[in-house]
Amino acid sequence: MPEELYIRQKELSLRRPDHVLIAGCGGIGSWVAIFLSIAGVERLSLFDPDVLEESNLNRLPFPPESVGRDKASILQGFILRIRPRARVFAFRMAATKSTVDNFGPDVLVDATDSIKSQVELSQACLAKKISYVRVGNDGFHIMLTNAVPRWNMNDDTRYTVTPSWVAPPALLAALAVARIMALPDLEFTGELADIGRLSSTNKTRR
Repeated sequence: MPEELYIRQKELSLRRPDHVLIAGCGGIGSWVAIFLSIAGVERLSLFDPDVLEESNLNRLPFPPESVGRDKASILQGFILRIRPRARVFAFRMAATKSTVDNFGPDVLVDATDSIKSQVELSQACLAKKISYVRVGNDGFHIMLTNAVPRWNMNDDTRYTVTPSWVAPPALLAALAVARIMALPDLEFTGELADIGRLSSTNKTRR
């Protein structure tokens, strides 16, 4: 890893995993992968069976000509342009239990939209003692956890089309990367609600 590139991170003692698997390369999973690569994680395995749609571009940094191509490959190319020395592997398929068994990552980030898939991946990670990070966003709420709620384990409900824009998935991705590489050393002060109060104050002053 180039010394000068990460010199400002040196004193932070970040816990940089050797290999992270990203299950789901949409609005959240893509940002998680990008942020991890920027922070120095050099081996990423990207899994997503879907292709990029035009409606995805309001929250992802990909050019319009990427529409119609598979998400994992687009993300792989983007990361390799900013971190040419990284080892990034793209798979146009969903991650499964066998994926976890065969790849054995240090961390699995689950950004899938299927409850059935989330249960399968979380249980596979638990059996292999792999760190599991679940991230989700329904347009109005963000979720960051290390488990799938037990009350919906028999439900295979997928997210339908929900309102979305760039800030919530990018914010959640940054928090997930902080969880993987820095927490509990990273301190949070204040509350997210402060942002709303600040916004109201600014409007009043105009």
